[in-house]
Amino acid sequence: MAAFFSVGALALAAPRANAVGAVRLTLAPAALEVELLRVVGFSSGFASGGVAEPVRFTVPYVAVRGLVRRGRMLYLALDPGVVAPYNRFALARFTADPAQALTRAYLARSLSRWVSYLVPLPFGALLGLLAPATLVSGALGRASLAVLAGLAAWAALRELVAWQSWGGPLSDRSRDALELAMAERLGLLPEPAAALDETPFPLGAARSLSRVREAPEPPPPALPARAIFAVVAAAAFAVAALSIAKRLGDPAAIPPAVETLQSGLADAARRTHESVAPDVPEPTIAKAAERPRCACMRAASPLWKDGVPALAILTFAGDDDIASGAVAKEDRDGTPRFDFDLVAVNDGARPLRDVRITLTFARRNKSGRRVGAVDRGLFWSGLLAPGHAVKWHVRAPGSEMRIDASVTGTLDDAALDPAPPSAFAELTRSRYRAVRVHGARMLAYLHDPRGREAALALDGRTPEDRALLAQIARAASPVIACEPTLTDDRLSICVFNGAAQPRSGLELRALPASAPRFPIEGNLAVHEGVRLDVPFEGALPEEWAVVTPGDF
Repeated sequence: MAAFFSVGALALAAPRANAVGAVRLTLAPAALEVELLRVVGFSSGFASGGVAEPVRFTVPYVAVRGLVRRGRMLYLALDPGVVAPYNRFALARFTADPAQALTRAYLARSLSRWVSYLVPLPFGALLGLLAPATLVSGALGRASLAVLAGLAAWAALRELVAWQSWGGPLSDRSRDALELAMAERLGLLPEPAAALDETPFPLGAARSLSRVREAPEPPPPALPARAIFAVVAAAAFAVAALSIAKRLGDPAAIPPAVETLQSGLADAARRTHESVAPDVPEPTIAKAAERPRCACMRAASPLWKDGVPALAILTFAGDDDIASGAVAKEDRDGTPRFDFDLVAVNDGARPLRDVRITLTFARRNKSGRRVGAVDRGLFWSGLLAPGHAVKWHVRAPGSEMRIDASVTGTLDDAALDPAPPSAFAELTRSRYRAVRVHGARMLAYLHDPRGREAALALDGRTPEDRALLAQIARAASPVIACEPTLTDDRLSICVFNGAAQPRSGLELRALPASAPRFPIEGNLAVHEGVRLDVPFEGALPEEWAVVTPGDF
């Protein structure tokens, strides 16, 4: 048996205790020595400081009335006839220096408790807001991620509070050692294995037992299940946070669009078509197969000859106007004034933050000089999502106007992809006809068949409107032409079939309709294109159409 065993602890407020503060227990061979360092009467929570002088007294082991463990707390009860007034202790946070640990434990526990209350909510909200769309989508998904992240942070921080309250594994080990040593001195442990003394003894005399070794040291206590759970939860939380940070920092790799067209579907469709349509002349198919292959991402059209702006500015007068723009009109006094609607559309795949538009209005005097310049500012605070639009109504005096935006240039200039087709399809359901036309135009730019449907659903009230809608419908047709080049009076152009079935008997026409026409021999397989090389004289047209003879 060890001669002395000493350990410090904190006495906490509990239903079975009548003292709180710092206590040191020394287990001597003959008696238990109790040193009250900073002890006060029972109160809720920790004692913030000692109000009594240190007191040391000795208690016989026979005066120990109880030694019981409840969870992480060790209850020690002494005979009230021997020790008064402090004789029932609820001990926790076992340490070598209980007086210093008392202040540290109180401050650390208070700080960690406040952190566990304040941190989870903003942390979860921030994580839900910054999570990429590839991980969560919609308000419900982001709210669910925020709640889960907040709960995980709260659980981890509450485990930190418990750690600060109870002292961690080192405190648990000291508590178990104190309990074992106290039980041994109280005679509550079984006698260890002993060997017979080899000294000869008289017949009938009692054998004497001699202890050959001390009881082995108890194994270190296993890590509590709660601590294991906290460590695993913290590790999982750290891995998830690093994964989200990596996904936020690394843009998703976009495969080349042309490669996705080389899937072998065309060969299968060609074989199927050859088997069900044997009347196609073999020499014509052979000629078509000998032409170079190509692919079109979009039709050659004057709609985007200058590129697609990253931020499109639409001006129109009234809900049913398509593209009349902003035109000044004279009021009753003869003063020219503007009265129009302005819509800004984010055509790019990246959100735009804090969009600013400056309108400068002015008029001309009799000598033609520009006078009376007035600036009006339009501002959209926050994020403008890809494919989304915002609208303002503008009234101002003046006969001419200039528009300056905080976002300039085209998608190609900014190396940006267009917004997803679903966003532009949503624009085709807007109450404003000009916005519906822009959605159809962008769907045609992406060669989405919904662009043709939206353009045909819109009725043009003026010849200009009808011409614009016809251009959009042609650009969104299943079979389109792109990449025209003119070299030495030879036209090289790609004709691409984006339909779900092979096409034949087609004709390539340059617009206007009086331009030359070129028949396309053979079949165009599904999602395949062929490059034509034909003689051509004159200037290169801006628009081409692939039609069936007799369409127009």
